Amino acid sequence: MAYNEFSFKDLTLAVLEQEAFEPFIPVTRQQPEFYLGFNSPFSNKLHRLLFRLSQRGDLSSRVTWEYPTRDGWKKLNLVKDETRHFTYQGEVELIGPPDWNITQEFGDWAFWLRVRWDTYTQESLPMLQCIHLNVVNAINALSFKNEILGNSNGQPFQSFHFKKSPLLPGPRVLVKELESFIPQEIMEFKKRVKQEVVEELDPETGQVKALWVVWEEQPNFYHSARGSRHYILDIYNGVITFGDGIKGTIPLTGNEIKSEIYYTGGGSKGNMERNTIINLETAYPFIDRVFNPYPASGGADMETIEEAKLRAPWLLKHRCRAVTAEDFEKLAYEATGEVARALCWTQQEGIIKLILIPHGKEAKLEPSDALCNVVKQYLDERRLVTTKIEVGGPGYVDVSIQAGVVLQQHMVDQFPQVRQQINDKLEQFFHPLTGGLYGRGWPMGRAVHLSELYYLIENITGVDYVSMLMLDNTPGKDRIQIPETSFPYLKEIDIKISGGA
Repeated sequence: MAYNEFSFKDLTLAVLEQEAFEPFIPVTRQQPEFYLGFNSPFSNKLHRLLFRLSQRGDLSSRVTWEYPTRDGWKKLNLVKDETRHFTYQGEVELIGPPDWNITQEFGDWAFWLRVRWDTYTQESLPMLQCIHLNVVNAINALSFKNEILGNSNGQPFQSFHFKKSPLLPGPRVLVKELESFIPQEIMEFKKRVKQEVVEELDPETGQVKALWVVWEEQPNFYHSARGSRHYILDIYNGVITFGDGIKGTIPLTGNEIKSEIYYTGGGSKGNMERNTIINLETAYPFIDRVFNPYPASGGADMETIEEAKLRAPWLLKHRCRAVTAEDFEKLAYEATGEVARALCWTQQEGIIKLILIPHGKEAKLEPSDALCNVVKQYLDERRLVTTKIEVGGPGYVDVSIQAGVVLQQHMVDQFPQVRQQINDKLEQFFHPLTGGLYGRGWPMGRAVHLSELYYLIENITGVDYVSMLMLDNTPGKDRIQIPETSFPYLKEIDIKISGGA
């Protein structure tokens, strides 16, 4: 049997007939390629593939997606590529091409897709963790549509309340600025207004009877002019406020104001554990069940007054400009409340690497692509022109602990409680947010020392002494080195408990 390019070839007959054969065939592929094989072609509807990466590719990498036809391989134009050439984890959206042909690769007949790296460096090729089919993004939110907020009274700084709060960012607020059936008047209004205009149709005739204008949310009225259709939003209390006619336009008296759509929800309560989102609220054809293969993350509660007081001095120090590593870290917290820890250093000249850790209880916290994008966009507006920013999550090094623990004599009847306490203490000690010697989070890149684990376990109530302690099932190993951009991940705990003499 000869094994070349992942397939076997039976050479028995050639040997029996004493024919010459070539046992090893030179590899024809001269650059990295990645193949996906399917037992049936995709339809001409939208399909999604979710790629999770354990190691991202180099930002300079470029890939080409291809599929086989009767005339050879042909480029596949993706609808969307959130992975950005496998430099980020995310979704790839595609539509099945009509001329997709079944072919044999590596000994298997399938409908193949090929990803070919055009530019790359051998040291920075991505590493895949897994691939998922049939995925959609989900957020912890309730939507409310076409809610009337009120009518303008023509006064400066008038405010309107949403029925539900707190809000998630990005409500769509419209003001009815024209009621008319005259086509010429409608056309002239559209030419005059720069903002997006939404038509309201008469349900009986289908004619345009009113025009709504989409107004823009601003953090304040500092840059607003007399004619700016701007408003400011208090998402916590669910209140929008319009300008005074000098800084921001006042909606004309009687103009109706509505929210076309807004969302409420979010917060830390939305960080659900894996496989806990299993209820399909609305039935859809051909869908059997739903589940979340990964914990939901990124939810954060509103900033408290005390947190705002701590942030204020840094706001005065960096003045919304990212120059030093400390500036990048503090501005990352300001970008979104989802960031629990931000750690920054200069990877090479002109390139800033920012590691984010979101809020959460699980031991292996990783920022979502949405969180990374929000922080990167926020920092891009405040960095120096010559600085490049890479935003991502940390790495994790698996750690296993084997321990023999002897209890004090009066605690021998409380084996389960002590075991649970040891597990809880160890999990807390290694957590990136609550771990470390001082409980403020494990220092990134810090090694795991055996002596610290002895001290931690022996100071637990009911423990007499630790009779045996090993790291990674390796006798004599006194520490585990952690790379500078990584944290330890407590993968396994094996505690053997015995009673005291």
